[in-house]
Amino acid sequence: KGRKSLISESRANKEIESNGYIKVVIEIEAKSETIAANKAMKALDILRSFFCIQCNSFSEIIGNEFEPINKIRLGEFHTLHNASGNVFENSFWYDTSCSKAKVYVFRDERNTVKNVRNIVNIFSKFDKQYKSIISDSMLRFVRAFDEKNQNIAILRAWGALEALAAPNESNCDSVTTRCAFIFEEYEYHKQILEHLREYRNRNVHAGQESEMAKTYGFQIQKYFKQLFLFHIRQQGNFKSIDEANKFLDLPADKDKILHLQSIVEKSISFRGYG
Repeated sequence: KGRKSLISESRANKEIESNGYIKVVIEIEAKSETIAANKAMKALDILRSFFCIQCNSFSEIIGNEFEPINKIRLGEFHTLHNASGNVFENSFWYDTSCSKAKVYVFRDERNTVKNVRNIVNIFSKFDKQYKSIISDSMLRFVRAFDEKNQNIAILRAWGALEALAAPNESNCDSVTTRCAFIFEEYEYHKQILEHLREYRNRNVHAGQESEMAKTYGFQIQKYFKQLFLFHIRQQGNFKSIDEANKFLDLPADKDKILHLQSIVEKSISFRGYG
């Protein structure tokens, strides 16, 4: 109640709806309007990140370099309402940087919805700390690829990858090795990740930008997606994300890991634990 009139009063043009967008209603409890707005947007963006994991393109042969990578994006207008539906007039916000997305057509809507529901179900089973780290990385991921400036998107997306691969760590090398561990061609993917990390560092420290930025963005998205799905598929196998990362720190080479196994077995025998 009052949404249309509030938007009309707050905007110079006549548009009061984001045409082509689905209207989403989020029901929450909060102690203030600000807290309610933040909680609602966080919930929506996490759900949106699950859809973007499923729906975003893997690459782009011909496209607009200023078009954000995310397929599922927010509309221009957001309003806050009380339990009766009446709008809070001081809590209207209009996203001036909004980049209108094309209507997304699902290739297989039923399968996509099924996959997202499965992810939501598994995600809910993580303990509080594990879930908090994944949530933070998903928010960073989805908000990074809303960016029209692809160089900014890369910086933010790499931050999302770091937040998931090496939370609260300063060891940058661990990001590349842990992400590469997931893939059979370990050395190949490690080299790609090192190249992406070096480009990101040049961008941060020297402001160096590249026409290949969007391509790099798609590559970072690939590694983030696979790392996220690794945690989803392995839910229940690790007590914490630190334990999962110790697993990802293991050597990928067969001979090295078998040698490590033999040392552990000798240690078990020496301590008399066998």
